[in-house]
Amino acid sequence: MDVFAWCENDMTGVSLHIAEHRFNVNPALKPIVQKRRGMAPDRAKWLCEESFVWTSEAETAFQEMKKLLKTLPTLTAPIDGETLYLYISVANEAFGSVLVAERDKIQKHVYFVSKALTESEINYAPIEKFVYALILTSRRLRRYFQGHPVHVLTNMSVKQVLTKPEISGRLALWAVELGAYQISYLPRNAVKGQVLADYLAKMTGELEVINERTELNSVVGETWDLFTDGASCAEGAGAGLVLASPSGEEHTYALRFNFDVTNNEAKYEALLAGLNIARKMDITKLRAFTDSQLVANQFNGSFEAHDSSMQKYLQLLKELPVRFEHFEIAQVPRSQNKKVDALKEQPNWMEPILQYIRNDILSSDKREASLVRERAPMYIIQNDILYRKSYCGPMMQCVGSIEVEMIIDEVHNVAHPQANGLCEVTNRDIVSGIKKRFFEKRTGWVDELPNVLVANFEEEANDDALGENLNFIEERRLMAAIREANNKQQIAKYYNKRVCALSFDIGEWVLRNNDASRAEKLGKLGPNWEGHYQVVAINAAGPYKLADVEGRTLPSAWHAALLKRYYA
Repeated sequence: MDVFAWCENDMTGVSLHIAEHRFNVNPALKPIVQKRRGMAPDRAKWLCEESFVWTSEAETAFQEMKKLLKTLPTLTAPIDGETLYLYISVANEAFGSVLVAERDKIQKHVYFVSKALTESEINYAPIEKFVYALILTSRRLRRYFQGHPVHVLTNMSVKQVLTKPEISGRLALWAVELGAYQISYLPRNAVKGQVLADYLAKMTGELEVINERTELNSVVGETWDLFTDGASCAEGAGAGLVLASPSGEEHTYALRFNFDVTNNEAKYEALLAGLNIARKMDITKLRAFTDSQLVANQFNGSFEAHDSSMQKYLQLLKELPVRFEHFEIAQVPRSQNKKVDALKEQPNWMEPILQYIRNDILSSDKREASLVRERAPMYIIQNDILYRKSYCGPMMQCVGSIEVEMIIDEVHNVAHPQANGLCEVTNRDIVSGIKKRFFEKRTGWVDELPNVLVANFEEEANDDALGENLNFIEERRLMAAIREANNKQQIAKYYNKRVCALSFDIGEWVLRNNDASRAEKLGKLGPNWEGHYQVVAINAAGPYKLADVEGRTLPSAWHAALLKRYYA
C-alpha cells in the first residue's frame, strides 16, 4: 500500500485536531515581513526550462528504497560460548566498531559502538587510536567479552605491539586490561597462507632447538652418544633426548609435539630430532641408542616396514646419517634409558604460554585459560626462546626443571667472596654509625637505628630492589597460594582426625532424626528418633535411600548424620 499522497485529492479525511497546528503567539503582534530573496539568473532560467517528470526508473528506485527500509538489520543475541567477530574503523576524529556473530556463513549484528575523539585523543598515533577503540568497545560490551571468544579482524599489527617488551605508558595499561579477555587478532584477508605454514611446520619436523653454534673444535672428530625416547598418550605426545659428549658433558632436551602421532611414530620423531640437533652442532661421529626394538631393527634391516607411515619415517632416518662420517644405532633396555624416559613425560610449564603466544591456543579448562591470558603479556618469544619481561634490567630467559637443577648446582658450587665482602662493609658502616650516636646520647640506641639506616640508604640501590620485587611478584603470589592450600590441608587433616565416619550398608535398619523428618509429634514429650527403616540404595554423593517396613521407598534421600543404626 502506498502511504504517500501526491496531491490533495489523495489525502484521506484527517481530524483537524491532528492535522492543524497552532502557534502560541500574541495575536496583537504584527508579523515580520522577510526580505525577498532572489536567485541567480542562470538557475532561474534552468528552473523555467526544466520540468519534473516521474519516470519508471524513479518508481523502481523508490520501491526498492521502501523495501530496504522494511528490511533494516536488527540486533541478534549471541548464543552461549559462541565466537564473536569485531570490526573496528578508526577515522581522524572518531571511531566506530561493530560486533557480529557468524551463522550459516551470514554475519548477524550483535551491537554497535561509536565515539567522537577528544582534542587530546585525536593526537594519538594510529595504533594507539585502534587499541583505544578496542578498549572502549570492551568496556561498553563487557558482558560479551567476558562470556565469548572475540576475534578482532584487522590488518594492523596490534598483537605485536601489545606484546613488545619495551611497551610502556597507556599501551601497557591497555595490554593488561585486554589480557583478561579471550581476544585473538586475525587478518581481514584469507588465512590460507597460515594453514599452509602450519602444514609445513607439522610435516618437516625441523626442530630449531639450538640457536648458537657450540664450540666443539676439540672434540669434533670424536664419537658422541645420543639417547632418545618418545611416547604418545591421550594428553599429547613428547620426546626426551640426551646428547653426551666424549668428555662426559650431557645436553638434555624435553620436546612436545603439536601434532597427533602413534607411539612408534613418536620414537621415530625423537630419533630424527636428535639427529637434526647433532647435525646443527657439526658432530661428525654419532652413536644413537633407543629402547624401541622396532626402530632399531627396521634401520638395521632385521625388520620390514609394512605401514606407509613407518616406511616414510624409515626413509627419512636413512637419509640423515649420510651427513655423518660415522653413524650407528643400537637398542638398549628400558632400564638403561630411565633418564630419557623421565624427560619425555616431564610436564613443561612454558608450553601453555608458548601455544597461546604463537597460535592463540588455550586450554579447554576455563580457569587455566584465564590464567594463561593474564600471564602471557609478561612474556615474549625471541629466536624461539621464551623470555620474561623485566621491570628493570634485561629480559629473563625461561627454563625448565632440568635446567633449573643444573643452574642451582652451578650457583651453589661457586663462591662469591666479593659479595660477602660488600655485605661485611655495609654491616661495619651500620655498626660504626650506631656506636657514634650511642656515645653521644648513651641511651636509646634502638631509637637511633632508623637514622643510621637512612644515612646508609642509596636511592639507586633501593630502586633496583623495588624492581626486583616487581619481577618476582608472580612467584610470590604462587608461593602464597601454595602456603594457603597447605594451611587448608593441615586444618582439614586436624579436623578429620576428630570426625568419626558413619556409614550404613544396604539391608541395614536405621532410625531417622525426628526433628528433620517430623514424622512423630514434636515437643518435650516427643521422640528424638522415629522409624525403623531399611537402607535400600546408596547414592553416589553419599545420601541413603530408605524404605519403610512395608517396603515402600521414601521419596527423599537421607544423610548419614540424620540416621541412627537400629538394633532389633
